Amino acid sequence: FWIAANYRLQESVGVYAQYQINKNFKLGYGYDISSNGLIKHNFGTHEVMLSYDLMKNNRGTIVSPRFF
Repeated sequence: FWIAANYRLQESVGVYAQYQINKNFKLGYGYDISSNGLIKHNFGTHEVMLSYDLMKNNRGTIVSPRFF
């Protein structure tokens, strides 16, 4: 399980959370809201993420070359 937050100077604020369901699946959620004049027209964005890791070795570490 992990959580995160972000702040873009004079633009937006966001919070994120992710939970590892099992060895391969992760489920996440994020919410981002404007902190400038756009808040009058945009009440924020929601993100839902489902991740599946294809390549893991017997120790549970990722062997994909995109992670280094």
